[in-house]
Amino acid sequence: MKKRVSRLRKAASAANDVPAGIALNDDAVLKLWKDIIPYMVDAPFSDVAGPGERYQYQNGYYSYGDALVMHGLIYDLQPERLIEIGSGYSTAAVLDTRNKCGFPKKITCVEPYPERLKSLLLPEDASTVKILDIKVQDTDMKALQGAVAGRHPVH
Repeated sequence: MKKRVSRLRKAASAANDVPAGIALNDDAVLKLWKDIIPYMVDAPFSDVAGPGERYQYQNGYYSYGDALVMHGLIYDLQPERLIEIGSGYSTAAVLDTRNKCGFPKKITCVEPYPERLKSLLLPEDASTVKILDIKVQDTDMKALQGAVAGRHPVH
């Protein structure tokens, strides 16, 4: 698999898909992937959301691969707080993941068009999900301070 990642990286680099100054660490990518796969297999999602669930694979915005990787990353990183730029079904996946693992405790969503997000939330989400109904470029950075990376440092 390591050789495969290296080949993909070289192909992407040759196609100018990797901007200059971006350092990819193949070993770290492979380790992270191996760490999150068991969580991805155990994701609580289905094609259609059931009672008490927010996320469903069939949504046209944030589908299988996205939700599974997010689920695995939340389990692995265990963030206390998540700041999400652009929200909706991705937030729904995070909240359903939180129901299983307890993380993240707090979520701040920067979303100028929050109607879809609000339609997915459950009443119990109100105390832990903060919606900033503004464009990201208009966000007061003080509102975003204090994000905690969980077990892993943010660089």
